[in-house]
Amino acid sequence: LYVGNSVAAPTGTSGKEGEPVASSSTPKPSDAILDLVDYSLALSYENLPPEVIRITKQQVLDTIGVGLAGHNAEGVRQLRLFTEANGGKAEGLVWGTAVRVPAHEAARVNGAMAHALDYDDTHEKSYVHPSVITIPAVLAVAEKVSGLTGKDLIVAIVLGTDISCRLALAAQPGVNPFKVGWHNTTIYGYISSALAVGKLLGLDRDQLIYAAGIAYHQAAGNAQAHV
Repeated sequence: LYVGNSVAAPTGTSGKEGEPVASSSTPKPSDAILDLVDYSLALSYENLPPEVIRITKQQVLDTIGVGLAGHNAEGVRQLRLFTEANGGKAEGLVWGTAVRVPAHEAARVNGAMAHALDYDDTHEKSYVHPSVITIPAVLAVAEKVSGLTGKDLIVAIVLGTDISCRLALAAQPGVNPFKVGWHNTTIYGYISSALAVGKLLGLDRDQLIYAAGIAYHQAAGNAQAHV
């Protein structure tokens, strides 16, 4: 049995004063987030195939385009006006306006815009809309961080796209999540966008792990809104 990071001795075997004995020969259990974080840290522009770079640039244009089309969609308009009225630190641009709001608010409004008309891209095998959970977040944060390059943006977007699709595929391969009551885009978007933005911010290994943990704690998304 695992007790924290140690392995408890079998029943009837004990250490000093009856405490469990840890076996030094048994490896400590690993957490899947470590692999995701290490992958995030290792990814670089030089690792990316030219076709991936081309498609990522197309993703950005497509997402902003469908976002502008959904600028005044029912529900989005109210969210946009509510966010603009609340104000706050001028960081991220609300697409289609000259208004700047806190980065996390800009990401939320612009993401809603881009998904409003359901014309955003889809990774069919994982049932995920990767761009709307990645690009608005990356662009909003990029506006508040100095010294970033276009290559930095592309790497962060590729990372968020890749992880969101892989997580969904790993969780329920080939299963339509709506049939079992889940909305993959929001569920996995929390974690993938946290890692993408963390990459952009230059977070270290521990910081990325914490960011992913916070995102995992908040992850949610049932399919009721699609009924």
